[in-house]
Amino acid sequence: MKELHELIYIIHRNRVKSIEIIGNPPPRKSKAQEFYEKLTDGSITSDEEAAIYFYGSTPQDRRYKDLKNRLKERLYNTSLFIDLGQKNMDDLGRAYYSGWKEMAVAKILMGREASASVVHVLRNILRKSLRYDLTLLGLECIRMLRVHYATAFFDEKSFRELETDYQRLRTVFLLEQDMEDMYVQLTLLAYGKKLDENDRIYHTATTFCDQMQQVVEQYDTYRLRLYYYVIRLIGYQANGNLALTQANCEEALDYFQHFRFTVNNAVGIFMRQLFILYWQQGQLEKAKTLLQRAEIHSSEQGIGWFANYRYYILSCLYTGEYDEAWVTYHAVISRERFAVLPEYYQENWRIFGAYLEYLRATSHLPLRKPNRHFRLYKFLNEVPRYSRDKQGYNIPVLIIQILFMLQQKKYDQVIDRMEALEKYAQRYLRQDETIRSYYFLKMLLKIPEADFQAAGAQRKAAGFYQKLKSVPLDVAYHSIIVEILPYETLWEMALASLETPKK
Repeated sequence: MKELHELIYIIHRNRVKSIEIIGNPPPRKSKAQEFYEKLTDGSITSDEEAAIYFYGSTPQDRRYKDLKNRLKERLYNTSLFIDLGQKNMDDLGRAYYSGWKEMAVAKILMGREASASVVHVLRNILRKSLRYDLTLLGLECIRMLRVHYATAFFDEKSFRELETDYQRLRTVFLLEQDMEDMYVQLTLLAYGKKLDENDRIYHTATTFCDQMQQVVEQYDTYRLRLYYYVIRLIGYQANGNLALTQANCEEALDYFQHFRFTVNNAVGIFMRQLFILYWQQGQLEKAKTLLQRAEIHSSEQGIGWFANYRYYILSCLYTGEYDEAWVTYHAVISRERFAVLPEYYQENWRIFGAYLEYLRATSHLPLRKPNRHFRLYKFLNEVPRYSRDKQGYNIPVLIIQILFMLQQKKYDQVIDRMEALEKYAQRYLRQDETIRSYYFLKMLLKIPEADFQAAGAQRKAAGFYQKLKSVPLDVAYHSIIVEILPYETLWEMALASLETPKK
């Protein structure tokens, strides 16, 4: 059903303003059309509801499966006609979508042996692909044109005229593939399961960029430049060099803001990276201003759009603007697009929701009502698999669970969690990237030792608290996805939940 919801969102969100076709009258309303309308207005939300509505049956019913497949096919067909002139669509985006749509037309005409029409369409696509650095699209155009000139028209002159562009695009395509391969390999290494690969990542990334710098400057395509700056960014982040990381982002941002056509995606990427740097240096107002600029360069409700607001909420939490964070959070998750985001992104937002609900429960959001979508009992009983989280991405969940238990006076549950938490912290969190989380978890482990008394916990955890304060937020991406609120602030809230001696 999620695939259908995703397709429905794209079709409904972009609106099929007009489909200019010749030959067939409008079809009568079908079950597939009715299914589309029910999904669009929200009266059907699941396979079970749809199967009952149409056939009084279950999702396993062959009739329902056939209906669902018919709707998918029509949605795929309709996607070719959606309006792509949406807000914030940049030059590259328009060229990409229109170019590949026209390529689909050329492929169909080629299969029907409409040679003259094929050449006309391909010539238009080629001009577009060369102008907007659409290397693969341009290469495919020239390949098809060469075949037609050689076998359908026997036009050697036109065939030879394509040779220069053909050889250049072949070279650029291979270079872009090399860059892409390095990017994905480093990404898996940097954000995978190992935290002891920083030196390797740094040397691999910087050596590769040094080797590729000359060809990047020579061919100067969008994808070459984007991969070049992102690979260099990964290397500098792994090295923990804040100055070089920031300089790389500023250089990339300046380059793409003055590119020969508009490339909002690249501009948004490096604006968000600069936000992370400003945030880590405590320049929160400067970071917020940057996010406001970044929104202009984000496709409406695309992944970048949600990332902007995620960072905005984070900056609000760090400046104590909890009510603004609450309002923004609920406005974002109510968007239609949210329901079809990948599960990983939705999980990040659910963690935000848990922290905001904790702020409400601890009287930091006194005017806000409980989030009806947040189930505290279920949340507390969802125990993360420690053995599968060697990079520490479960940290914000583990922490907020403990904080809720303390706030709810569920001390037995806290004690039950402590042994596993101690092993987890000792085994996986003593790396530079996670050392702040390590110190904070060690502080929380002192609370049962102090018999859940605020003064005793503060005294026993004092050494780790001083170590925590001596360590700044790391330049690596890790810190911005695990430390939802400053650990110093969370510690004060935890102490406020504990017992105090009666006077």
